[in-house]
Amino acid sequence: STPPLEGGEFSGSSLSSSLDSSSQTQFVTKNSPRVLGGESGLPRRGGKRLQIYLTNSLEEHHPDTGTLFARWLSDEANEANHIKRDTPVMCVIGNPPYSVSSSNKSKWIEGLTADYKKDLNERNIQPLSDDYIKFIRFGQHFIEKNGEGVLAYISNNSFIDGIIHRKMREELAKTFDKIYILDLHGNSKKKEVCPDGSPDQNVFDIMQGVSINIFVKTGKKNVKDLGKVLHFDSFGKREVKYNFLNKNSLRTVEWNELELKEPNFFLVKKDFGEQEVYEKGFKVDELFIINSSGIKTHDDNNLIGFEKFENFSESYFYRPFDLRNICYDLTKVQRHRFSVMKNMLKENISLLVPRQAITELFGFFVSKGLNDINYTGQAGQFGAGLTFPLYLYPEANEQADMFATAERTPNLNMEIVKQIADNLGLEFVNEKPPRRSGTPPLEGGEFSDSGSSSDSSSDVQTQFETKSSPPVLGGVDAFRRRGGNSQINNLPYLKTFRKELRNNLTPAEAKFWTIIKNKQFEGRKFRRQHSVGNYILDFYCPAEKLAIELDGQVHFNDSAREYDYERKLFLEQFGIKVLRFENKRVFEDLEWMLDVIKSNFGWSEKAQPPRRSGTPPLEGGELLCEKFAPIDLLDYIYAVLHSPSYREKYKEFLKIDFPRMPYPKDKETFWKLVEFGGELRNIHLLESEKVTEYIR
Repeated sequence: STPPLEGGEFSGSSLSSSLDSSSQTQFVTKNSPRVLGGESGLPRRGGKRLQIYLTNSLEEHHPDTGTLFARWLSDEANEANHIKRDTPVMCVIGNPPYSVSSSNKSKWIEGLTADYKKDLNERNIQPLSDDYIKFIRFGQHFIEKNGEGVLAYISNNSFIDGIIHRKMREELAKTFDKIYILDLHGNSKKKEVCPDGSPDQNVFDIMQGVSINIFVKTGKKNVKDLGKVLHFDSFGKREVKYNFLNKNSLRTVEWNELELKEPNFFLVKKDFGEQEVYEKGFKVDELFIINSSGIKTHDDNNLIGFEKFENFSESYFYRPFDLRNICYDLTKVQRHRFSVMKNMLKENISLLVPRQAITELFGFFVSKGLNDINYTGQAGQFGAGLTFPLYLYPEANEQADMFATAERTPNLNMEIVKQIADNLGLEFVNEKPPRRSGTPPLEGGEFSDSGSSSDSSSDVQTQFETKSSPPVLGGVDAFRRRGGNSQINNLPYLKTFRKELRNNLTPAEAKFWTIIKNKQFEGRKFRRQHSVGNYILDFYCPAEKLAIELDGQVHFNDSAREYDYERKLFLEQFGIKVLRFENKRVFEDLEWMLDVIKSNFGWSEKAQPPRRSGTPPLEGGELLCEKFAPIDLLDYIYAVLHSPSYREKYKEFLKIDFPRMPYPKDKETFWKLVEFGGELRNIHLLESEKVTEYIR
């Protein structure tokens, strides 16, 4: 009932088969006799046995066996050798096994599959040694040897669009005249769904996606030409796919002809309409100088835990929002990636980006320490991102002062950075260092003392502010000159100072907090020790853009007043109004104090914030800085990677290789994306106050 194939019909259908324990591959040969009657449809030739032989398909024929085996096993091997060595094979049919850790490593089959591995320049080509890949190459070999025929498998479908399979696809297109790919999908590892979002099921009880692949060779194609590729997608529930296969044949399926394009030769439909625009961007793996996969211990049960280890204990980003500890003993951790991960043992941040974003999870994330290979994926793939450190630390020098701090350098390609800087008209700086207390004031009214209010009666807080307070860049001009981050709220390096202040509230602050916390006051949410730029505010109401400051005796001098005025001007540039009260008001005039605060609700809707004379106008309410640092570039990339429109527009390219980033065209857009990316980064690292705003 099979239709005639190009190049002539087969005159016989008698089967001889080679079987191994995990697959069935059938051969139809030119010299096979026709199958004659009988209820079973099997050949009957004078009592002779059916031509089915036991052998390992992936081993080459070997010299005829002598007397080392029993006679029957010797005959079995000899007959199988005859098929492999002498019989012209026209048709290979089967459902080959899928085993990426193949035990079939004979020199013959390894030599054949070497054709699929030439000039790939890939770190990991192990998947090309999967048994199903070897069986495809095995069938291709017999059809090539015969000069014409058909190879028909239902198999793992990873070869139709896998990046490392590109040479394999090219070789198949060179060998066969026509390639039919009926993609049955069903890959639960990729979390595949139907185009309408409904569930997509596998035709088998397996996780790996499946396709029916029919390769036809007639011998008529020009050797230099590539074969024609016909493709069809089948999505849906298992029963839907079964019904489709039962009702259709090779001739009735509405195939889509694909255009094979170098260098990937995809056997699936791809939309590369935006390729010209996309390829103008810079690649993430070209921007960052070094990267590596995450750590793989091969002994997670003993080397990873929630409690700290006695020795070699380091914080470990095990899964998103799942921070654990690792015993980072390089003699025990099999794949420690120390050459790259050593940079994450000090203050640093890394971007995690998979080479192929083949799942809806995408795997774009950040880490501030050592991270697992499956931090964002599974099985070392399916979203598993490579680790790109933001900074590199120099090698330790034994003769150097053990207390000296070695300068770190950005892990960035400076040619790309320079192009970004030139496009934006900005200056690139390696760091945004905090100013230390005790340094002289800068132009624009910067001060070396802390901007946090305190009560002189609090010895703990006074000592903290004097010795450990964060740098304060007093004026907007100074903030701009120093390359102030456009992410002005709760800068990460102020986290420790803010926490210390929260833990050491003055009596006035502690009492006032009991009145306004949890939206008790007029339903408004207030935050304590919220920072804007380099200033830490006592209390802040985001909805009303009001800062509440409680002042002790330390503020009642000319220097402090000048400092507070400079701080007030800075905050007003961001539309924030400052209300200052003496500490004693909390205890003596609390009702009056609350009335004053309430009367200022809605102030931002009635007036535009003043602009300090001499400063450039702000566009869109944002301060456009003239300098940018590595963290700004990371935040820009992070915002783009999480943009739904970017993901949708370039999804086909993201499935192929590391993402390309559009070069930023103007300052305003750049700083807005930096702010979005920074906010998202802090949320993902659980360093944003938003993560405490629970859904109730």
